[in-house]
Amino acid sequence: MDKLAFKYEAAKRGYSMKCIAKKLNIDPSTLSKKLCGRSEFTRSEIRECQAVLKLSPEKIFQIFFNK
Repeated sequence: MDKLAFKYEAAKRGYSMKCIAKKLNIDPSTLSKKLCGRSEFTRSEIRECQAVLKLSPEKIFQIFFNK
């Protein structure tokens, strides 16, 4: 998980982490745990992030799957 890339893409589109959490229907503290690697994003959460942030498949791979 590339936390900085995720936050950059959200900020670029004017979304706060609180707003992203709301769009994912999760608590902001849960989003924080996911971004820090203490919990993982579900497939549906990744798809929702892709839709909300308008991310390409390449960007999704870079953020969520590239180590």
